[in-house]
Amino acid sequence: MKRLISLIAIITMLVTITTVSPVSSYAITSTSYAFDVLSTGLNQAINVIKGPDNKLYISEYGGGSIVRVDRDGQNKTNSVTALNQPIGMAFDGSGNLYIAEHAGSQIDKVSAGGAKTVIKTETGLLTGLVIDSGNNLYAVQYSSGTILKMNLNGSGSTDFVTGLGSNSIIGMTIDSANNLYVADRSGGKIKKITPSGTVTDFITGLSTPTWVTLGEDGYFYVSLGSRSIEKYDVDGNKVAAFATPSTIGYPWGSYVDQAGSIYFLSLGSVCKKIIGTAGTTDKTHIELVLNTTLSDGIVDTAAFNVSGVASNPQITEAIVSGSSIRLTLNDNMSYTDNIKVSYAKTGTNNLVVSGKSIELDDFTNMPVTNNILKVTSVANLSDINVSNGTNLSTITGQLPASVTLTLSNSTTTNSAVTWDGGTPTYDGNTGGTYVFSGTVAISENLSNPSNLKARVNVIVAPASSGSSGKSSHSTTSPTASTNDNTIVKVNGEEQRIGTENKSNENGVSKVQVSVNSDTMGKMIDAEMKANSSKETGKTNVAEVNVMDKSANIAIVGLTGEIVKKLDQNNFDVLIKKGEVAYNIPAKELTVDDIAKKLSVTQEGLKEIKFEIQMKQMSKEQETTYGEKVKANNGEILIAPVDFSVVAKVTRADGSSQDVTIKSFKQYVQRIFEVPSDVNPNEITTGIVFNEDGSYSHVPTTVFKKDGKWYAGINSLTNSTYSVIHSPITVESVKGHWSKETVDDMASRLVLTDYKNFDANKAVTRTEFADYIVRALGLYREDEKSKSIFSDITVNNKNNVSIQKANEWGIINGYPDGTFRGTNTITREEAMVMYAKAMDIAKVADNKSNKLAAYTDSAKVATWATPSAQRVVNAEIFNGKGNGILDPKGTLTEAEALTAVRNLLLKAELINK
Repeated sequence: MKRLISLIAIITMLVTITTVSPVSSYAITSTSYAFDVLSTGLNQAINVIKGPDNKLYISEYGGGSIVRVDRDGQNKTNSVTALNQPIGMAFDGSGNLYIAEHAGSQIDKVSAGGAKTVIKTETGLLTGLVIDSGNNLYAVQYSSGTILKMNLNGSGSTDFVTGLGSNSIIGMTIDSANNLYVADRSGGKIKKITPSGTVTDFITGLSTPTWVTLGEDGYFYVSLGSRSIEKYDVDGNKVAAFATPSTIGYPWGSYVDQAGSIYFLSLGSVCKKIIGTAGTTDKTHIELVLNTTLSDGIVDTAAFNVSGVASNPQITEAIVSGSSIRLTLNDNMSYTDNIKVSYAKTGTNNLVVSGKSIELDDFTNMPVTNNILKVTSVANLSDINVSNGTNLSTITGQLPASVTLTLSNSTTTNSAVTWDGGTPTYDGNTGGTYVFSGTVAISENLSNPSNLKARVNVIVAPASSGSSGKSSHSTTSPTASTNDNTIVKVNGEEQRIGTENKSNENGVSKVQVSVNSDTMGKMIDAEMKANSSKETGKTNVAEVNVMDKSANIAIVGLTGEIVKKLDQNNFDVLIKKGEVAYNIPAKELTVDDIAKKLSVTQEGLKEIKFEIQMKQMSKEQETTYGEKVKANNGEILIAPVDFSVVAKVTRADGSSQDVTIKSFKQYVQRIFEVPSDVNPNEITTGIVFNEDGSYSHVPTTVFKKDGKWYAGINSLTNSTYSVIHSPITVESVKGHWSKETVDDMASRLVLTDYKNFDANKAVTRTEFADYIVRALGLYREDEKSKSIFSDITVNNKNNVSIQKANEWGIINGYPDGTFRGTNTITREEAMVMYAKAMDIAKVADNKSNKLAAYTDSAKVATWATPSAQRVVNAEIFNGKGNGILDPKGTLTEAEALTAVRNLLLKAELINK
């Protein structure tokens, strides 16, 4: 039988160990190479990885345990004990830790709760261990040079690769494509093993490599017996080397964070070392340097393609500045991606191109032009009217074979069209409008990034038929009357140019207001002409005052033509009815987008009718909503009102089509006059109701104007709104500096789990998402029908918040499709997220440089600095006191809520 040689023999050959000395842990930054002690007292520590809880897990080869320690070296505990020379470690997606015992010849599984089970025995001496994306476990059988492959429960074990060299393979790592990389100590090389088991030499000519690690920064790090750690790119080219002093022995296992800081361990007689502190990098942008200078501005993204990235991101924007270009991706690059940028030869000038791929580190020889023309619009096509019973083949013959495209250089060209079968699917025997969409052919020098299509309305006449003899009627005869006295004001100049049609059916009163478009258009033109010399950029107001204040439902109609004119001249549309007002920026009615959806040309905008509606709830609904609020120890102070906007078009054949505007890109305000019998100081917050009566916070201000008090509710959606009295005192923050903020955020329904609030605990990704989504008024209880992350179920109580935070670009998931909600957040990561929230809340940037006042401002990562400048200048994010910002430290729950509240105050979405 072949004699098994334990790794201890190799350690003895490399390092003279006279006693089992305590081991220390150190840190090196990737720029200065200065050493910092992180942890001491380790016993022959050989490997280190990062856990899902953002802590370090260290395998003590000599101590027989797994040590868990904070990234700064604090709070060291023995996570797992009673092991026999543990080396390899890996976590699965559920947070279970797998350990390869060298002398123990077995693989252990330790659950997130700490329960240990043995999943595989009699393996022989083990070293490295990894888990791939398919939940296959790989372990190095040291004595035979074999890599074992098995399921996570230890079943199905096979020899995946053999003959790698006996007593030589130690460290192992894996990339996002499931390629394995192993350190061949005797052969002096790093070997790459594909998922199919093909073995190739990846890096050669090394001096006794003991370990290979794929860092979170996308580079490979190789620990060498020459007392150094070398850094290699994804093609195996060396880009840096980090010498380790002879006093600490040879480097072994390592973990490298996203900022390129190295945590490593060294089996020496003096100390063992861990290097670096945590950081994150910008994973959605790539910077290129060109060998030619282009005009500054946005260029065509079709010239570039990112390959080798698991998430398959698309380039959404390319911006030139001098000789550099910045690409924006719509999804994260992973630290395990083999990232290359390929470029297309664009335009017609026949540039000579020397290669097809450029590595991230060297873009200096990259020629790029920007002569591809974009399709900016597709010509409108006339409707096709046919008689009932016309078959599809006849329609196909009438659809145009080509269409005119307008290009980004203002020229036009003709393009062939491939038509679909209509929406809804064409049925010549059923009268109505069928919208046929056509895909336009794109030539080599054109691009169609918005996937613009040709559209034709095919209108089928209704079938002729006699009367059925049936009749219909309502249970209560409707009554109607007309009033021509509606007042319309344009920047205060008023005319009575509106007609109110009143009706009452089944006890529900309704008033529909029609505005004289010609007269209103002239009012707008006159106002713009009179104020042409005044300040530009100011917001103008077109106000419609509904005279019938008692109606349950008020609908104000404006034509698309008028909405377009209001949009072009920077108007807000203000609808007033009694004690309630609805203020909408005209651009939020998105008239051009609505016209496209309704297949209406710009010339036909007057055919579109925008109906802006305010509807009082029935007494039954009011009672139901009131009981819901009362059940949560609250009280409704103002009767709920539903707000909606619908754009409609009625065609010549009598058919109609409508589009409901459900959301906006900027906050739209609903203003409620506070009743005289309500104390305005009792208003805690505004709320938005869901259909089932559940409700959540929307940012609300309370203000006084012309002797009256008002509540201004700010929201990004249309729905039913009210204001409530709902004061909450959070017991856990009595005496804490954050008491005022925490009580306010709990009362406003931003902090909902206030009974479990721990002010000094590090906030998790889930908690952060919940705070900021609820604070901005994005939360909707009835949007639980989907889950976008594999580790967040539809029934997860925080699913909506996580979904909304991701949807609005505040916080992203991981490339493997997980969210990892229990992970904590560093302060600089939080600053980036708050800066994104500033954009949503439209907080103006302050051009001062308050960040420089912090003594540790230089520690802010490059990728986070612009965001840190913004949130610190705006006084949204504060330091720890004594001029300390602590960007690498974790953010506490109290700090997170304080910054959230500061954001709302600075945006003037709430007041104190």
